[in-house]
Amino acid sequence: MVWASESKKWDVSLWARNLTNKEYFDGKLSLLTFFGREQGNPAPPREYGITFKRNLKMN
Repeated sequence: MVWASESKKWDVSLWARNLTNKEYFDGKLSLLTFFGREQGNPAPPREYGITFKRNLKMN
């Protein structure tokens, strides 16, 4: 969700990732044939925040 000021000089946004805090792999590689195991990258935990941006572009 993003809110921009009328002058377009300021933006404020709310963001979130993995709100349910579900545990899963973000990419997985099967090495069962060669090494007898699988390898993967665990997904990031629940994250949320607010971002403020200022546009300094001069016209």
